[in-house]
Amino acid sequence: MLEEKERRIILYLIIALIINCLIYLLVSKNLRNVYFSKLETYSTLRKNVLKLKSNVKKRKFELLKWQRVTKDIKDLRENYLFPSENGIAIVRKSLGKIAQEAGIYINEIDYNYIVHEKKEIGEISISFHVMDDYFNVKDFIRRIEIEPKFLIIKKVDFTSSKSSEGIKAKLYLSAYTNEK
Repeated sequence: MLEEKERRIILYLIIALIINCLIYLLVSKNLRNVYFSKLETYSTLRKNVLKLKSNVKKRKFELLKWQRVTKDIKDLRENYLFPSENGIAIVRKSLGKIAQEAGIYINEIDYNYIVHEKKEIGEISISFHVMDDYFNVKDFIRRIEIEPKFLIIKKVDFTSSKSSEGIKAKLYLSAYTNEK
C-alpha cells in the first residue's frame, strides 16, 4: 500500500483541490456576474451606436437637402428676382417690352416699393390701366404670366367700357427684387 509520505502528499493535494474548488466557486460567481453585466452594457452600447449611426445618416440626408435648398435659393435670387439696384426702372422696362410685344398700351402706372428686410426681398407693387380688345388683353396677361422673372398678377379689375373697341381693366402686379 501507500507509505505515510505518499498519503500526506495525497491529503495535501486533496486539500489543495478542495481549496481550489472553493476559490473557483467564490471567484467564478463574481466573474460570472461581471461578465453578464459587461455583456448587458455591451448590448446597450451597441444599440446606442446603431441608433447614432441611423441619426447620423438622417442628419447627413437633412444636410444635403439644406445644401440643395441653399443652392435653389441662390439660383432663385440670381435668375428669378429683379435686381434691387434700379429695380423699378428694370421692372418698368420689362413691363414696357411685354406690352409692346402684346401690342397693348398701358397708362396711369403707379409704383410702390416695399422691402421685406427679414426675407431680404423687395416688393414693387404696380398698378395700371389697359384698354384694348379682349384677345390683346388676354395675350398681355399671358405674357406677364410666362415672364421668367417674378412678375405676379395680384388682381385684375374689369371696369365698364362705353366704347365698343374692347375692354378696360386695371391690373395690380407685384415684382420681387433681391435685396441681398
